[in-house]
Amino acid sequence: MTQSDTADTAGANTQPETIQGGCLCGQVSFQIENRFDKLLLCHCAQCRKTTGSAHASNLLGRAETLVFLEGADQVREFRHPERDFTKAFCSRCGGALPYVTGDGSTCIVPAGALNAEPEVAELDNIFSEEQPGWSEQVSAAPRHVGFGSVFD
Repeated sequence: MTQSDTADTAGANTQPETIQGGCLCGQVSFQIENRFDKLLLCHCAQCRKTTGSAHASNLLGRAETLVFLEGADQVREFRHPERDFTKAFCSRCGGALPYVTGDGSTCIVPAGALNAEPEVAELDNIFSEEQPGWSEQVSAAPRHVGFGSVFD
């Protein structure tokens, strides 16, 4: 066996790298394969309302790789009755959590729920026609370490 044969065999036996995350209170934790097809910045009204922010930051992952390590019984879901929209969250602290789409093909992972930097192939803004004018100025706002002097 050559050195390259050994490297190929070793590479074939390795498990994909995973990344962990969880809710704010620590009641729920999960892991998923750290290979995301897209990071979607969703500007729809529903995502803005559930996050209280300019947009939701959701990663698209492989559904079959999602594993809840703790607190799966604490996960709740809200499914919008008129739009293809779901919000999964911790029943104790309300922290955003991943969920599997209705057809079972994709896992939607709130990027902020992860404990480390994800590997992302592509970034897209979606529902940009619903983006409010004020949110377009967000990236130009001054940056501070911590609260800085914003409350002075």
